[in-house]
Amino acid sequence: MRSFAAGLTAAHLEQMLAPYIADRQVEASRDGTERGGQCDNSPSKNAAENAWTSSRDSSR
Repeated sequence: MRSFAAGLTAAHLEQMLAPYIADRQVEASRDGTERGGQCDNSPSKNAAENAWTSSRDSSR
């Protein structure tokens, strides 16, 4: 097993996984278009972090 892992480079990995990654990207974009009509009312991670930082700073 070590000889297999030793000979495996990032380029080899990329070649092996390219079809899988392409399929996943197609599925994700298809899911995104299907959900396009739905609103995402949840705050983004950055908005939540900014709210936490500003509330923490104002309490000091």
